[in-house]
Amino acid sequence: MDRKILRTDDIGVIQVIGEKTNVLPMWAMNHYITEFCNNYNKIILVQRICLLIQSGYNYKQFIVAKRSAEPIPQKSLEDSFNYSEKKFISLDNHEDNYNDFWHIIFNYVRPVVFVKDSRGSFQPLMDFDDVEAIKIIKMSYNSPPWWDIRGAINSVLDIANAKIRKEMEEEKHIAIQIEQGAKNYESIARASQVIDDSSTPNEIKEYAKIGLEELLEKQAILNNKLGIRVGRIDKKV
Repeated sequence: MDRKILRTDDIGVIQVIGEKTNVLPMWAMNHYITEFCNNYNKIILVQRICLLIQSGYNYKQFIVAKRSAEPIPQKSLEDSFNYSEKKFISLDNHEDNYNDFWHIIFNYVRPVVFVKDSRGSFQPLMDFDDVEAIKIIKMSYNSPPWWDIRGAINSVLDIANAKIRKEMEEEKHIAIQIEQGAKNYESIARASQVIDDSSTPNEIKEYAKIGLEELLEKQAILNNKLGIRVGRIDKKV
């Protein structure tokens, strides 16, 4: 599995601030962070599946576990999941498998996808120690609360703004914050752009787009309740 192909974005830190939190208990804010991270991970998984298929991988090389990853992992995903046909579902052309595969991706809390390489061994599509894996590196529960979140910049922005943006004005404004000049916007890869690429098969697009829209719609509700806005973007390569 080519890690260069899987790199979807620049890595950086984004500060997310909640402005409507005066009457919310701490568990509600913890719930927000959990949902934020889980939705981010699903978006990265979908992007990576699309990128590998665009590069020539076939559907049967992808399998998803029938259980979620542990919330507090004690070891790597490779060591936590032992492959057997009964424990995994393959992304192949069999309709039931196909539906079940995408159902797990978008509905399980922490879905785990493995890729079979040319040697027949299985590697996790993303592990918690990957460079693009999301991490909360700083947080404050003072009013207003804020969280510094490290990960793939554009995927974090997709979640923080919780919509597939078709309007360009806000996008250009964000690009200017990241680097001087909106010209850089043209090279930014977002989940929707990766999915919509002409080399992504139509059946993959269909499931991926529907799932992405549902994720962002749910996230938008949470963002609205907390009055989430992006406070700072620190771009790193």
